[in-house]
Amino acid sequence: MGTIKEEIKSRIEETLKNLASHLKKRRQSPEPGEIKKPKLVQRSKWNAPLTENTSDRQPQACSQCIELINTLELTKDHMLTLQNEMNALIQENFILKEKLFQSEGLRKIIHTKLQELKGPLRVCCRVKPDLNKYIKYPDGGLGEKAQTISLIRSGYQNDYIFDRVFDEQTRQEEVFEELKPYVQTAIDGGKVCIFSYGQTGSGKTYTLEGSEFDGNITENTGVLPRASVLIFSEINRQNLSNLRVFMSCIEVYLDNITDLLQENKILDRKNTENYCWLEVHNINEFLGYIAAASQKRVTRDTHQNSTSSRSHTIYQIRIEGIGAKNIAIKGKISVIDLAGSEKANPETFTDKTTEEIESMKKITEEAKYINKSLSCLKRVFKCLSQKNTISIPPYRETRLTKVLQKQLQEGLVVVIITVSPDNYPETKESLNFGSTVQIARQV
Repeated sequence: MGTIKEEIKSRIEETLKNLASHLKKRRQSPEPGEIKKPKLVQRSKWNAPLTENTSDRQPQACSQCIELINTLELTKDHMLTLQNEMNALIQENFILKEKLFQSEGLRKIIHTKLQELKGPLRVCCRVKPDLNKYIKYPDGGLGEKAQTISLIRSGYQNDYIFDRVFDEQTRQEEVFEELKPYVQTAIDGGKVCIFSYGQTGSGKTYTLEGSEFDGNITENTGVLPRASVLIFSEINRQNLSNLRVFMSCIEVYLDNITDLLQENKILDRKNTENYCWLEVHNINEFLGYIAAASQKRVTRDTHQNSTSSRSHTIYQIRIEGIGAKNIAIKGKISVIDLAGSEKANPETFTDKTTEEIESMKKITEEAKYINKSLSCLKRVFKCLSQKNTISIPPYRETRLTKVLQKQLQEGLVVVIITVSPDNYPETKESLNFGSTVQIARQV
């Protein structure tokens, strides 16, 4: 339609320009040599009016004027034709928009029904590529959509059933494909919480953020950056220009909440929601915020992991605005990277320098708060899994569970259990936690 309008405009402008130029020439005075003397007029009688033969003064048609007038008439006809074509295209565009709205409404209904069939709580398990000594996949694995994972040691076998098991060969893209419907739910206006749980060094941060994330999408990019790409691509596909995207990022470290997008501001203990929300306008800006927040996280070299996360990181994304047919959209997705559970360092202070001793004390203090918050989270899910008892989940015991209370109660929840086969006790503990969550789903 833009091309048609431009063609009409250019034809009219060209015709009017030519006509104006010709009229200007006609109005100019003739050369002195071209001025003709008027003819003498005679009276038939003394009191008769002046008469003359005017037949030879009839105006002669100007060939250029006729040509311009004909061109203008043709332009008007062509303009009318183009206008009719444009109106037809506008009508067709309106019909297509109506069909798109109807198809999107049908898609949302089907999508919501599928999510309801899956349940409000799903548990997945991902196995880190390592020397696998204890883990087997009775119903598949190695590319198949396994749901059962077995832990075998000393002749004893424990089987765990989850909604999906990702084996050592699973790529980042496959993990995101499993979680993609939940991101779509948030885009449609729902609320979703995705968090990872597991021992330190089992791949929680890698699953959610990716390795060496620098703001670009690669094969190692995690769930969160891929979710941002999906959000903006869906906004463009559905032409939802009125939607606005906001992002926040906080970390819970030593039972204190720090805003990672506001110069590491520590929040007031009485107001845990006083953190900033930054509006995000495009994918690159979104990825830049993720990379900046990731670099501010507290990490430390421990006896189990050289880059162990010492805090729980909570990313939140709000999608708000007016969608098609003036329908309000207010979606939210929370992506939570929990710190890894770990055992106490068996090393002593013997033959250690002062700096090493202080580092070991700091690691021990951090581990105390991490294990306390994770233990409280376990008890929350245990209370939720007890159908016949009246028990109140201890949300308010730690800052982590207090922050997660809304996320766990508002909408859909996906738990990703990450395990590393090189540590049997921690792997068993993580799988047991996943089973507890799985039971809570059935209540």
